[in-house]
Amino acid sequence: MLIKSKRFSWVLFGLILNIFLFSLLRADVELKTDKNGYTYETVKENENLGRLYTLPNGLKVYMAQNKLKPVIETRIVVGTGSKYDPSDNTGLAHYLEHMMFKGNEIIGTVNWEAEKPYIEEITNLYEEHKKAKTQKEKNAVYARIDKLSYEAAKYAAPNELDIIVKSIGGKKYNAFTNNDETVYVLEIPSNELERWLELERTRFGGLVLRLFHTELETVYEEFNQNQDNDFFWVINDINKRLYSGHPYGEKTTIGRAEDLKNPSMTAIMDFYNKYYVANNMAIILSGDIDYDNTIKLLTKYWGDFRKNDKLEFKEYTAKDFTKIAVDTVEGRQTDFVAVAYRFDGEINQSESVKLGLLAEMIQNDKAGLIDLNVLQKQKVLSLEKVILSSRDYTTFMLVGIPKAGQSLEDVKNIILEEINNLKTGNYNDDLIQSVKNNVELGREQAKDNNGYLVDRFKNLFINNKNMDSMLAAETEFDSLTKDDMVKFSNDRFKDNYVVVYKKTGENKLKVSVEKPKITPLDLNNTNRSEFAKELMNEKTKNISPKFLDFKKDMQSFKLPNKNDVYYIKNTTSDIFKLAYVIDRGSYNDRELKIALNYSDYLGTENYTPEEFGEMLYKNALNISIDMNSENVIIVLSGLDKSFEKGLEILQDYVLNIKADSEIYKNYTDDLITGKNEVKKNKNVAINGISNYIMYGSKNPFNDVPSNEEIKNMDPDELVKKIKDLFNYKHEVFYFGPRDISTLKLPLNNNLEVKNPKTEKAPDKYKEQKITENKIYYANYDSIQNDIMILSKEGKFTLEMLPYSMLYSTLYSEGLSSIPFQKLREGKALAYSAYSYIKSPDKRGNSFYLISYIGTQSDKTDDAISSFKGLLDEFIVTEDQFIKAKELILKNIENQRIIKDDIYQAYLGNRRLGLKDDPRKYVYNKVKSMTYGEFKAFFEENISNQKYNMIIIGKKENILKADLEKYGTLKELKLEEIFGY
Repeated sequence: MLIKSKRFSWVLFGLILNIFLFSLLRADVELKTDKNGYTYETVKENENLGRLYTLPNGLKVYMAQNKLKPVIETRIVVGTGSKYDPSDNTGLAHYLEHMMFKGNEIIGTVNWEAEKPYIEEITNLYEEHKKAKTQKEKNAVYARIDKLSYEAAKYAAPNELDIIVKSIGGKKYNAFTNNDETVYVLEIPSNELERWLELERTRFGGLVLRLFHTELETVYEEFNQNQDNDFFWVINDINKRLYSGHPYGEKTTIGRAEDLKNPSMTAIMDFYNKYYVANNMAIILSGDIDYDNTIKLLTKYWGDFRKNDKLEFKEYTAKDFTKIAVDTVEGRQTDFVAVAYRFDGEINQSESVKLGLLAEMIQNDKAGLIDLNVLQKQKVLSLEKVILSSRDYTTFMLVGIPKAGQSLEDVKNIILEEINNLKTGNYNDDLIQSVKNNVELGREQAKDNNGYLVDRFKNLFINNKNMDSMLAAETEFDSLTKDDMVKFSNDRFKDNYVVVYKKTGENKLKVSVEKPKITPLDLNNTNRSEFAKELMNEKTKNISPKFLDFKKDMQSFKLPNKNDVYYIKNTTSDIFKLAYVIDRGSYNDRELKIALNYSDYLGTENYTPEEFGEMLYKNALNISIDMNSENVIIVLSGLDKSFEKGLEILQDYVLNIKADSEIYKNYTDDLITGKNEVKKNKNVAINGISNYIMYGSKNPFNDVPSNEEIKNMDPDELVKKIKDLFNYKHEVFYFGPRDISTLKLPLNNNLEVKNPKTEKAPDKYKEQKITENKIYYANYDSIQNDIMILSKEGKFTLEMLPYSMLYSTLYSEGLSSIPFQKLREGKALAYSAYSYIKSPDKRGNSFYLISYIGTQSDKTDDAISSFKGLLDEFIVTEDQFIKAKELILKNIENQRIIKDDIYQAYLGNRRLGLKDDPRKYVYNKVKSMTYGEFKAFFEENISNQKYNMIIIGKKENILKADLEKYGTLKELKLEEIFGY
């Protein structure tokens, strides 16, 4: 009964999403002219699906209109990624992406004429550094670079782009690079469209590689993070074998260590000048836009953007791969085996469509071949598909984790058996139609999701396809038959795959990029360019905030047994969600979680476990179960036409579930194996130590049944716990297209007992006081040390929320946050550094100040002392304070809590003891708060507080640092952290 999310997942998945979006299109493409005289491509009789404009300079502009919220999701896409990195400067496209946030001659500088000579000399020195033969010569050149960089930094306006973006209320400001593309991401308020266009046109119009050497060390940190990831090494091994002779197999996006150590600013500028041009770029917008006005503004700001008439792209073809290749990779993380095949990439649309269907056929979490034949039958601990799709080629991979005592060879054979089932057509004849039914569900989900809509257009642009190509894809997808898929499987799955066994051991291929000695930069965070001052002073009409009124935004009625039903109508799609929030949680019964997970594998009186999954998938339905300390939340969702069928299936699951002792034995064996594997994950360990600090040695994280207790549990008694759930008081939430008057009868069903029981969740764990400075550390084999500092900030009050949000905005959000500027930008101590105040999820719990930095082991002492300095000394300027206030106010003004999120907000507020929308109080308090008030809050609640610290890394590296000056040192064994 596969009804919950994956247990182990590395899914990198996009093909089926493209098919969802293909299925939106049901008409021909046509060229039309707007009221301004601009020609655009759209879908005939279905223009709400978007428009494509092409400016005279070759710039592509894709737009989709979605008026649900006053925001616009934006993408600026450059059609070049690491595939075109120079062979002696790998990692260049990715590093250029980083440098695009540093500004140019206009943005990010207070005096370009004075700064320019330093940048030119630094550029020349990097060429000299690259040519130097000995390390001694390189060190001498680097010392000169370091000295000049210190002087050049005096003219920098650090992270000015991020500051400007925040001033216009931008969110999700980021970028990413892969094989074929570099994509710049941002969500903006719809009233700030013109300022955003002016900002980005100015940014992309030039590039200055300022603050180069500190940002380079940040890339070193990113490189070193990959070195600690065993899956990174497996992917590299697979790529080298599948794509020999092609950049996908010869380069990584992060680059080679040797190239990162010897960068060329000249090569980066050449790359930028060649590829960052109008005829190799696209601007993509989805959201609250007016088409005609938006294209006018785009033409105004981007119509003169430079193009490259000589732009050419070399086409690469990987060598034929017609063999079985086997290799072994060693590392300290979980053992697994990966079996990988090579397919044509997204440029081959017919191949992508078939592969998208095949991917859902082999695994869809309910009724795929792996779901039914492997996971449901408990043959392995975990088996997941991984799809890495690129323009030229796509890697189709199955990754399996063995059960206790099972060999990786056994898992490989199980994988190949399912591949053979695809080839022989050994699966239910209804499977392909079931996939198509779920595509229909995906179509409804994609209707008003800005993220889906911009990604749809991005894929069209990168793969050089017109909108009519989506029509062809949809037609082909709809026409595919079982015979087609059997033929496709036999054509593609032959003795042409790579097997990589990832085994426990020492990875001798790891390379740590050592950071050269640099002088911390004396950055003036108040510096502003004239451009920034002018743009941020431009006035735009504010959007009025909209706060929730739960009495108006939701309707309600009571069932005959007095259980409440809350109702919100879905007016935009045919999707429904039906949630049961049951007053029964982990604090009531710690065996209940075991029972719920066990039920994942069980059938009912009417359906076998396999039939149950098939029934859900066939009807495009989902059942998800979540559990917290106080509640079990069961959610049924899908298309409205399957509502009655969904209720029938859900009732059968709850009331007729059947225990199976053999399944339980296999489940407990896998559970115990999985528990041991989880201990290898240092991020999970950080969470465990956090709980140790907050609640003591016995805490919600490690208070789990022992292996012996799990084995001795009675499967029949566990099933009774499931059947008993609806005997407890609960409430019901419905979101969907049906009228409230039609719901009372179907919701008063067999799940609703006459007199539901009530039982309040006990307060099992008491928060600990932090009365002295302590350092807890755990031994993990990693290049980096992960450091977290925790302080307790007092019990939840509404009055604390505005201050916590202001602090978090200043110290956590974006490239201009204070830790980012001081620790990454100024000292190059980390790839990631942030601090925020975590709000509790229920009344009676406390706020916690959480600060994090990941750094090289030899920088641990410097990283801790530097971060502690930021926490103890108030360095926030009045300008930073004002900008943080403005960002919070803009975010609240632009935020719209709609649809089923209204109920989620209601539940969250109720747990905090709040009856009204807290954003209204926060908005008014932030608006009136003074700089002096915030400074007083910082000095009282942040400065010189008692703290506990977490450090995870190699024990010998941790102990090299002089840590006792920061507090009492205590090593935590994994058994203490995890409870077993």
